[in-house]
Amino acid sequence: MPIVDMSNMPAQLAQQIEERTGDLNWQTQREQIWDKHHAKWFYFLKRSELKALKRCFLTGEIDSKLVAHRHFDVLIDLFPIVEPASIGYLIETLYPILEQNEPETSHDLPIESYLVKLVQWLIESEFSSCPERAISYLHQAEKLSIFDWILGENYSPAHQIEHRLNPEHPGWQLDISIDDLLLRLLLRLMPELDNNCDLNTSVLWQRPNYLASLIAALPDSCLTANWEKDEDKQDKKTYLWIALAMGISSATASLSPRLQALKDKQSQLVTAVTKIAEQRPLLKQLLSDLQAPSAFFKPILEYAEDCKIQIGLDEANLKIWQQHFNKLEPREGESRANWGFVDLRVAPDDPDNPDLVFSLLAKIAPHLSEQWLAIRALNIYVAISLLQKPYYKNYALLIKGNTRKSNTCNTKQAEQALVALFEQLPITSLESWIHHESTFIENRS
Repeated sequence: MPIVDMSNMPAQLAQQIEERTGDLNWQTQREQIWDKHHAKWFYFLKRSELKALKRCFLTGEIDSKLVAHRHFDVLIDLFPIVEPASIGYLIETLYPILEQNEPETSHDLPIESYLVKLVQWLIESEFSSCPERAISYLHQAEKLSIFDWILGENYSPAHQIEHRLNPEHPGWQLDISIDDLLLRLLLRLMPELDNNCDLNTSVLWQRPNYLASLIAALPDSCLTANWEKDEDKQDKKTYLWIALAMGISSATASLSPRLQALKDKQSQLVTAVTKIAEQRPLLKQLLSDLQAPSAFFKPILEYAEDCKIQIGLDEANLKIWQQHFNKLEPREGESRANWGFVDLRVAPDDPDNPDLVFSLLAKIAPHLSEQWLAIRALNIYVAISLLQKPYYKNYALLIKGNTRKSNTCNTKQAEQALVALFEQLPITSLESWIHHESTFIENRS
């Protein structure tokens, strides 16, 4: 197996790798991570390729035959050290080998595109239930160092990335499409809310000034409340509106520490955007309008204020809930059903709309059945899902009020009533909040 020659590796980086790969505890943890995640993720590879990738993961030695278009980014990700210095060194070392191995396809992997992709992995790694990228295991400070190295302190359409280990190297000119980057970042602001993520691990919310500079650079057409016919253009607007008018609240009690921290981070983003908006009248007006989100969304959109409740269960009760709700037929393409839909606006005896919550309560807490039936009068829709790993012990309830123009949305009353009910069940945790859900924002005109 021909190993890539790294004898020219700078001494500091070489010492880091030697210390890390020589640490028995690190090796043990690395073996466990490989067996748990990567061995399964790379199941489609030949045995020889899988063995070579594992060797890179554990020792940093790279088989030169693996330096191909489809493995280039993987090799850098699996390397024992992943930081600006090592990434720059590996790009400089491996790319010439790639050009030699695959001269016809090497041009299909521009380094600049890979670096932007790396930022996307950094962000997405925080929400992955099965972290296939080794970058997922980096500490927050390590992730932030890569984020800052690639994107800089503030958004610039042409950002120069330095080669940390070679001052004579010209580095890489990163031409960043603001539309593409904005959508990638905004899409990842809100999953923290739904997936119960820990803000302490979040890269995005630690860089509100960068996000603000990105928003401030948007063209005027992105800063109006007009509905766009082009779906992609409207997606960017929708996620921008949600990010700036998150409006997390609760009709039952104060927010949990996690949600309060998220609300505080969102306030920091709005503050950063407000400072910049003095030079952008349309942005300033948009911020002003979004301070009253109900008034902003309601005239032009389907009202999108939803309630979310998350409840935690111990192992015994989790099994009961799983068995109950997985009686549903799986959706097309799914191996099992993770969702239970209960439309409380339909008659409770409708065979096409079984009230799964009522039947669950009848089994585990019959005395609460009548309380549940009273909730039906609130004219709401409830969707129940078992959250994916690593949050699998939590069930999430999406509560959506009837949003027809002739009726009143009852999500606030529903939140109060459901919290009062679930507090009486054998649960380990309960968290509820109301916010504007981008999924249900549609043009009403």
